[in-house]
Parts: sequence; structure tokens; C-alpha cells
Amino acid sequence: MAPAPPDRARLRARAVRYLERYGASRERLARVLERRARREADLAGSDPEAVAAAVAGVVAELAELGLVNDAAYAEGRSRALLRRGRSPARVRRELAEDGIDRATTDAVLAAQGDADALARACAVRFAKRRGIGPFGDPARRAARRDRDLRALLRQGFGFALARRIVDAEASDSLDDPLG
Repeated sequence: MAPAPPDRARLRARAVRYLERYGASRERLARVLERRARREADLAGSDPEAVAAAVAGVVAELAELGLVNDAAYAEGRSRALLRRGRSPARVRRELAEDGIDRATTDAVLAAQGDADALARACAVRFAKRRGIGPFGDPARRAARRDRDLRALLRQGFGFALARRIVDAEASDSLDDPLG
């Protein structure tokens, strides 16, 4: 027996269940819904264009109801990423991947405070989590210097900031304005 093609009611129910568990932007929700709906449509032999239109309609309906809000998603996601020590540059990239426009991302990051202080705070948090610089083992610090620098650079922090953190003598000299 072939599965039933995805219809608007099932797509809406699936979207609501997803939103109960996860936060999502409009684009992220559309990707999640479309991925599964396309599989079902292929198995049922239905038109993929109709599925895409149904997904777009469901996402638009949920956004109109306020269940999907890109600005609120961007604010919450950026705060979570910044708390984990992600650089503002990496936060921008991840939000762009989720379909958040640049203006919304800029507004969300500007609300977090001064860009330099924010980058410094995030770098300190990342260094604490990874045991980099003054937060790591003093006996292995010199041997790990280049590795630690590369880790900070890969996260999107600037070279001057990365060097400042890796070469700091004591963790007390590094301030974390985010608390």
C-alpha cells in the first residue's frame, strides 16, 4: 500500500509538533517540513510543486499566527550561541544559514552591547570551556599555544584578540562583561 501524499492538515500538525519541541525560523521550519514531505510525495507519486506550495502555505499561516517569528528566534538563538562562546561572526553565519536576514541579525547583535566587548566576552567564555590560555594546564601551555590560537581563529575571533587571550598571564586580566 502506497503512503498517502502529504496534505496541508498533516503538514500543519507536523509543523506544530516540531515547534513544540524546537525553536525555528521560517526557513528552517520550511526545510524540515519539505524534506519529509518530499519523501512522502515521491513515494505517493504526487506533484513535488504542490508539496512545496503546501509547505509554504503552512509556514506562512503559522507565521501569521505568531508561532514562527524570525526576530524572536534570532534573539534566542544568538543569546544561546554567545553564551557558549561563539564569536559574533559565527553567530551571523549560523543565523544566515537559518534564513535570518542581515538587518535582523545586526539588530539582535547590537542589542547585546558593544561589538568589541561582546567579542571579547565570547572569546573568554570559549577559552574557559576549552581550557585555553590561562584557563588551561600551565605545564602544557607553551606547547599548546599555536593550537589554542588556531582554535580561537577557527571560531571567528580576530588574531589580536586570540593572541591576547592565549598570552594572558592570569585569567583575572581577562574581563567577561557578560558576567
